Amino acid sequence: MTPTKEPVITKPRKPTHRLTNSDKSRALDLRLSKGLTYQEIGDILKTSKQTIHRHFATLLPDSRTEIYRQNRADILSHAQVRLLSNVTDAKLKKSSARDLIVSTGILYDKERLERDQSTVNVAYDAASDRAQLAELKALQASAVDVEAEQGIT
Repeated sequence: MTPTKEPVITKPRKPTHRLTNSDKSRALDLRLSKGLTYQEIGDILKTSKQTIHRHFATLLPDSRTEIYRQNRADILSHAQVRLLSNVTDAKLKKSSARDLIVSTGILYDKERLERDQSTVNVAYDAASDRAQLAELKALQASAVDVEAEQGIT
């Protein structure tokens, strides 16, 4: 006689599925504006709290975030050096080298932003300012003349 196996009773599991972009947006809204738990969000979206947690794990800051914020300009500067060190004569002959140069320029702009330095060059035209000032003074003088003619003080 062979022993019979006892049937294993398992708790029914919620179906897990990939979150659509709409679900992700809604989950984020529910978490940030309503303060719902992962379980509550999972119940609303008909998925598991683990699925919600996995989604948020990639979005919410972790301990590295503050370190990055404090050192962002230096990190961007280092990334530029790494990109530029990968530019070789062989890569310059290929289109991907262009991507490295463009990326370096973008990182340079971001680094300057982080260091509170200008990212655009603004031409200053003093002659134009002088002309506008002279025009304003002339308008002011003519307004004074009109006031005097009309007896307005």
